[in-house]
Amino acid sequence: MKKLITSALAGAVLFGLSSIPASAAFLTGVFDVTVWNGTPNLVDSNNVANAVPSGTADAHFTYTGPLNWVDNSPQNTTPAGNLASNFLTLANISGYSSPNSSIATVADFGNTSLSIAGDGYVTFFKITGIYYGPGGTITHDDGATLFINGSLRVSSPAETQAITQGFTNPLGEAPAPFELWYVSANGAPSVLQVTAVPEPATWAMMILGFFGVGFVAYRNKQNREAVRLA
Repeated sequence: MKKLITSALAGAVLFGLSSIPASAAFLTGVFDVTVWNGTPNLVDSNNVANAVPSGTADAHFTYTGPLNWVDNSPQNTTPAGNLASNFLTLANISGYSSPNSSIATVADFGNTSLSIAGDGYVTFFKITGIYYGPGGTITHDDGATLFINGSLRVSSPAETQAITQGFTNPLGEAPAPFELWYVSANGAPSVLQVTAVPEPATWAMMILGFFGVGFVAYRNKQNREAVRLA
């Protein structure tokens, strides 16, 4: 009888997997970041995220942490606003260098204004890393272009208010290299957030793990009661 109950409970748990919505978390990892900051023609001839700039980059570094970069400050009209330090976490940066020697240190990068109203200058980010999971979303303000395993998954290069777009991993649930282009333009706000939906197998292992813990506790309770009765 106990085996029958156990089997029924396990089946109910597995059946319940299909009704549990996948939840997304910000994509977290170690990312290679290259940054160009300047007037539109030096950053991108069309001032949109549709081509990597050909000139020497202003900054290059490794970023460790979530791709959850947000500066929701009011739109700025001077270089005193939309600073890099308000957009991403400087403490997560390592291996910093300035290929063209224009932004010498991490502190200088943090004090760099990414853009101002009217696009007097803008900032182009190229971010590479590994994407995990079958798909997710990208929220951006302004333009963004995303490739996963060399396949174009999001093409929204023009300036826009913050929008969220879904995408899938062309390799299914297998880890895949990605390249993300993002342009901060027209002043704050600047938004770049990438999420990853956990693999179905991850949900299965988590829930079966919870079931296993509960079943062990149940068996221990039954054993203790049997000892008391003996």
